[in-house]
Amino acid sequence: MAAEMSKYGIKAIEAHYPNEVNEENWHLYQQLEKETGIVLQSCYPAIFYPKEFEFGSLSNPVRKYRDMAAKTLVGCLKFAREKNLHHAGIWPGIDGYTYSLGTVFSDMWDNFEGAVAEAMDEVPGMICAIEPKPYEPAPNNIYRTTADGLIACKDIEARLKNKINRDILAKGISLMGMQPEIGHIRMGFE
Repeated sequence: MAAEMSKYGIKAIEAHYPNEVNEENWHLYQQLEKETGIVLQSCYPAIFYPKEFEFGSLSNPVRKYRDMAAKTLVGCLKFAREKNLHHAGIWPGIDGYTYSLGTVFSDMWDNFEGAVAEAMDEVPGMICAIEPKPYEPAPNNIYRTTADGLIACKDIEARLKNKINRDILAKGISLMGMQPEIGHIRMGFE
């Protein structure tokens, strides 16, 4: 499908790790680039549809499920670094809540931001980007707007402890970024 879109000017794509791109099918993306010039610029951990993540992935209140999501994120970051991708992204689609009543927002944010920072410290120097979205599949996503995502980026960077990451940040280089998607921005009336 991506190859067919090259005639319309598509130059770069992203894929979810490990179900759309992984170590076994990487050669297909290399072939796509060779034949069409389309590069895989980023990968995202596929942590939004499995049943274990019904109540969130990186924000999940159950540690074993949050750890499962973090393990996938670490794998994604390692893959992105190994394949020299521009960045790894995170779409926190399942992270959020249904009803605000009873939602402990500070725990949800703390779990998510802590898990991302720990993963980034395990794979230092890799850029990570958040893709905010107001809703779906969670009725109210954890980072609904660009502004929410920017705050999360600042908070995650503040949690980074790995010396390599701290040195990069000390040079004024961001390790957390944003990858806003036009459809999601319009959903939030931004």
